[in-house]
Amino acid sequence: MTTGIPRMVTGPLREGAQIVEVYNDGLVVFVYDEANEARLQQADPGIIWGHGDEAEDNAHPSTRAMLEEGAFLVYTLATDNPVCAELLVGAPLSADELAQGRWHPPQRARLRVPSGRLWVHSYNSLPIGDGPLDSGSCVEVPPGEYVATLYRKDWGAMEEAGLVNLEDLEQEHGEIRVVNEVLVLTPAGEAAALTEPPSILFYEE
Repeated sequence: MTTGIPRMVTGPLREGAQIVEVYNDGLVVFVYDEANEARLQQADPGIIWGHGDEAEDNAHPSTRAMLEEGAFLVYTLATDNPVCAELLVGAPLSADELAQGRWHPPQRARLRVPSGRLWVHSYNSLPIGDGPLDSGSCVEVPPGEYVATLYRKDWGAMEEAGLVNLEDLEQEHGEIRVVNEVLVLTPAGEAAALTEPPSILFYEE
């Protein structure tokens, strides 16, 4: 962490977390295990060609089947900034960790990680569909079945609360790494039951 810049901005919030950065000029992030890539290519889920509203995306049979199986996780972004996320394995964020910032409502999904090589892609890097223009980011995690919890940071609420002002930090320090999301993978046997239907995790105001 750069001196004078809150950990909430640059990450990681928890020791052992990994920061992933992927070039992006769209609004969709894909997370999947390397072992599932060929199956995703064959299934050709509609979301890889673009997204509309939630009902439309989840109505596509291949997209919904892959989501239900946990073969991949898909979430959308508020802006088309580069993907910069903190990924960790363990318990969901604690009250103390959450208290460091302000957050949009967390969302959860199932994710199967058979090989332990987890890829994070944008439309620009996804090696499915029209082909990648940039490289994604790969992290190593223990193979297993997970419940993933996505926490998106609410920078507007943090600025209103006087916690963080990104514009002021950039004026003082120049260009800085800004981690916008935290994705926590909790082993399925240790996670609270996942009652929500499998879905694309759409950004909500």
